[in-house]
Amino acid sequence: FQSKVEGYEFDLFSDEWVLGYKKTLYLEWMNTLDSDVFLDLRLAIAHAAKYYSCNSLNVHVSILKTLCQYLEPATFDAWWLTLTDYKKKVRYTLYAFCQRSPEHRSEVLIPLYDLVKEENLGRWDSSKNILDETTGAYSEIERDNLLEALRIETLHALDNEFATTKSFTRLRNILACQLMVAVVRRPTQLVQLKWCDLLRVGQAFTSHKEHNRDWQPLTQHHFSDVEQLHLRTFKGKDGGFRRNAESRSHRLD
Repeated sequence: FQSKVEGYEFDLFSDEWVLGYKKTLYLEWMNTLDSDVFLDLRLAIAHAAKYYSCNSLNVHVSILKTLCQYLEPATFDAWWLTLTDYKKKVRYTLYAFCQRSPEHRSEVLIPLYDLVKEENLGRWDSSKNILDETTGAYSEIERDNLLEALRIETLHALDNEFATTKSFTRLRNILACQLMVAVVRRPTQLVQLKWCDLLRVGQAFTSHKEHNRDWQPLTQHHFSDVEQLHLRTFKGKDGGFRRNAESRSHRLD
């Protein structure tokens, strides 16, 4: 079976599936299940692995481990009535293993999904919207405090003598935080970066290896009155590694 990340394959009957770089899914807990349930759920997880990142799949598998205690529809229905906010996560997990892949639908979980798929659970909590002016963004004071804390931690990290792995890891983590704040991008995008993605303003990004890959942002920064750098980033949602350059570069002040 093939994971969502290109180049990573796994054995259905192994207890450890490597789904990406340093991304492993552990499934030894399934060995206590009946053989027919074991095979059905293993296939469901394997097919879902084509569509979900390792982190998302880990969440679904963690919920599935709990679900395995309530596989009888009557038992599940009784347990479902005791849940509150957890219902949305449970139903999404059932959807992931019953509906997401057109190639395999879990026969064990379909009766459970049919019980809850039509239930109105309300909308997701919109108060967490990043654009919400009161709860979804930092205030000026919060942002200033965050930037000041990053500045102090950066100075402390740079004062270290890099004789141990711990000192280097500390600097790596603080630089990652600085980049996340500066370019407002997720860690899954930062791990795709290479040195060739960081140039002086005025230098243009091009694919340095293959001419048939779209590695060039549509909009780049070509002029600055001071020495500045700009950074090329890649979209992180399509599952490809360095496949799809974002439309504009990020100028770093």
